[in-house]
Amino acid sequence: MLIGADGLESDDNFGPAERVLREAFAAAEERDEDISVRQALEVSTGWQRADAELRRRVDYLVNSSLEHEYGSPARLLSSWYGFEDEEFNGEDVLFPNGFDQIVSHLAQGLNVRFSADVVQVAPGFVRLSDGSQVSADQIICTLPLGVLQSGRVQFAEPLAQSRRKAIEGIGMGLLNKCLLRFERTEWPDDVDWIGWLGPRSGFWAEWVSLARTLKAPVLMGFNAADQATEVEKMNDRDTVAAAHDALRGMFGSNFPAPLSSQITRWGQERHTLGSYSFNAVGMGPHLRRELGGSDWEGQLWFAGEATSTQYFGTAHGAMLSGIEVAQSVI
Repeated sequence: MLIGADGLESDDNFGPAERVLREAFAAAEERDEDISVRQALEVSTGWQRADAELRRRVDYLVNSSLEHEYGSPARLLSSWYGFEDEEFNGEDVLFPNGFDQIVSHLAQGLNVRFSADVVQVAPGFVRLSDGSQVSADQIICTLPLGVLQSGRVQFAEPLAQSRRKAIEGIGMGLLNKCLLRFERTEWPDDVDWIGWLGPRSGFWAEWVSLARTLKAPVLMGFNAADQATEVEKMNDRDTVAAAHDALRGMFGSNFPAPLSSQITRWGQERHTLGSYSFNAVGMGPHLRRELGGSDWEGQLWFAGEATSTQYFGTAHGAMLSGIEVAQSVI
């Protein structure tokens, strides 16, 4: 379901907008060097000939299908490699009791230490923020790319030059969610996804209704890339107010205020400093291969979603990379 800025249901006619995008990407493929999705679009013939309404729909597609998918602003996303990931077959699945069920299951029988950050990785041991050390003949590092880029965790020995370049060259994206619970379902209960062509491009443009799947009056709004960075700077009250304003723009001024909310701010979360990685302009898939694998003559290994060439930006990409590295260590 797609709703226009005037609150009326859109005709969903995105054929011309999709053609503009396809032609822009095809032209970008013929260039001698990689350029961003935004640049590829703006230099294209289709964009330059498009009127304001067509450009508005193209921008919506870029935001909803690319920026939300990869967490990257279109101005940074590679037009050559930005969407070269693969997908599993099958339907989407929700975890009513929380996604951490996967982690809890995998952690059975392991000695997991909490409440102490890793501050240094060295050959033979890991130093924690409480001053203690954990000895290990081999170490698998699965720190999120944002944390690696921040330099907050020190490596006692220099990493391979190719790995350092990979850490610098791969992009770290941002996608945030705002979940709102209401007294009852005040929106169409026969849809799951709701799109909004609002007055500010990319803000609160994508929503998921949980009414059908969880039998709960809950809406989940998304912001990605630059819009997510801007919304992250707002406090909870202002974020909920902005989301409510968007819903009133979609469904009318009498749309009720939510009873409660949950808000993510992955860019400010010190243990992630972003949501997941993306293929930035100028980088190729080889950077992900160079980030993964071994260092320090096999004493240090790297895994995680950012090392996956096929499934980057996903939990299954992270898990599969960990399994592959663990098998190599063994």
